[in-house]
Amino acid sequence: MRCDRINFYDQFHCPAGDCHLNCCKGWRVPIDEETLERYKKMPAKQRALALSRITKKEDTYVFRFREKGCSYWTKEGLCGFQKEGHTEHMPLVCRVFPRKQNDYGIFMEETFYLSCPYAAKLFLQYRKELALHPGEGELQSGAFTTNDDLDFLRELQRIRGELLQFIEDSSHLEDAYGRMLEWANRTQNACIRAQSIPSIFDINAQKLDIDGLMTDRMITGGFYHTRLKKNSPGLYALLDRYFKEMNDLTIEEAGKRQSDIKRVFYEANVEYCDFAKRYYQYYLLSSFLEVYDTYCFHRVLAEGIIHTHLLELFLGIRCLEKFDEKREYVLMEDEIADVIALYERRGRHNPPILDNNYQILYEATSKKA
Repeated sequence: MRCDRINFYDQFHCPAGDCHLNCCKGWRVPIDEETLERYKKMPAKQRALALSRITKKEDTYVFRFREKGCSYWTKEGLCGFQKEGHTEHMPLVCRVFPRKQNDYGIFMEETFYLSCPYAAKLFLQYRKELALHPGEGELQSGAFTTNDDLDFLRELQRIRGELLQFIEDSSHLEDAYGRMLEWANRTQNACIRAQSIPSIFDINAQKLDIDGLMTDRMITGGFYHTRLKKNSPGLYALLDRYFKEMNDLTIEEAGKRQSDIKRVFYEANVEYCDFAKRYYQYYLLSSFLEVYDTYCFHRVLAEGIIHTHLLELFLGIRCLEKFDEKREYVLMEDEIADVIALYERRGRHNPPILDNNYQILYEATSKKA
């Protein structure tokens, strides 16, 4: 099958037990039907152990959550199945992660989830030359879409290229957010009415201001949880510092403070002055074609804006933390990658958080419209 892969795909190597942000901790791991059937065919003792570690959440089977990590996570930092040479017993998501596969019927795309710090580090290293390279591949993660409108798919590929160029041409990405969401609204309506899709370059709109209240509602509406202190101490520390910075501020003061915090990151880390643009471009490469199945232009673009905004804020907060620790604001590549991974694990893999944050942005922009 034709497979378009992100250009740094072959550079990834999992450090396994040496990973400092191990993917065996802090997740509810979904178990696919094929793997569950394998467990049911294990010898009696192994079968009983495996099934005792599984529960059902809504419509999905998952391993029972433990604060110290997956039930099969060993002291060597490896999956027990992996250690015993039985990787076929690992759930599909564990065998594939952090690779992300999207199947579009006539071709597939492979990128990475940046919730892995080593994938995030590769993104930082290759961020100035992001591209999908054609090749061949085998689908592992099942069907992605039920849509068979190939003309629409090709149009989405063209649109993605135009959006990538629009972001490349934008001197300040924050100033373009309003135009992006206005374009998404018009495009959504054009699809409903079977009209031609407008070019984003022809759109004018007011600047989108994600103010202090919106940010606070995003963070307190599910993103922050006291349990993070054990499950994700690095993220908990960032959130704790956020609250200290924003405590007792008015909405206007909080909005100004969050802008100042973002500025700390960019002024101290000039090499990463393009971070927001490159992160959003990567987001488009890995996620935009999801519109093929959902037809939700506005939501896809809005979620990218939310992720970029919160990540910039957390990177600035990490600079403040580092200044307290070492009297300097400059972050190393590994530190930036860790912030990306910590954010994405919570912010991009938790449907209730995604729903809450999108609703906040949607309500705010709808009122202004």
